[in-house]
Amino acid sequence: MTENKPCPFCSVELSAAATRCTNCGGELSSLQAKPAQKKNSTRTTLMIIGGVFAGLFVLALIATPSPTSKTANATTTSSTSGDTAATTNEQPSEAQAPAVDVYTTSAVELFQGYERNEVAMDKKIAGRPVEVSGKIQSIDKDFSDSVVLQLATTNEFSPASLTLNDSESDKAAALENGQAVTVHCERMQRVMGSPAGSECKLI
Repeated sequence: MTENKPCPFCSVELSAAATRCTNCGGELSSLQAKPAQKKNSTRTTLMIIGGVFAGLFVLALIATPSPTSKTANATTTSSTSGDTAATTNEQPSEAQAPAVDVYTTSAVELFQGYERNEVAMDKKIAGRPVEVSGKIQSIDKDFSDSVVLQLATTNEFSPASLTLNDSESDKAAALENGQAVTVHCERMQRVMGSPAGSECKLI
């Protein structure tokens, strides 16, 4: 028995195989093709969406740094920090403090200078450290138990008295009378007619 279908345009009963309505002339074949077109359109849309998601996934993989690159970056950063620290540590040695101006003389010259004019001698020293060379007349201690080197001058009763820092006591213990030495004193003045140095060390 042949199946019938109604015409979607005029509702007249038509054969299931009919492609055109015999009553109104409507095209049935175009209606049958639309579902297929819809299916194709839906499939294309799904493929496009799938392609977009796949592209985003690939971009995410590219943008995410690998553990190896993180390690490399950390190593590079550490190396750069080390170089910077090394450069920073080297800078002070490059920018060394200027050398301190030192007044150099002998015990005899120092005594004679003070004998001629104490004011002029103090102006000549001008508060600078003084390096005094001479021969040891005696090795003594003062009231505070600090070592005092007495360097001979032209007056045996007015030697140059140089008070050593406590750290110099071991060196002083190895000295002998008559030995030639050079002593660096941070301060120099005249006390009771004799040159007197303080904060001194052997050089």
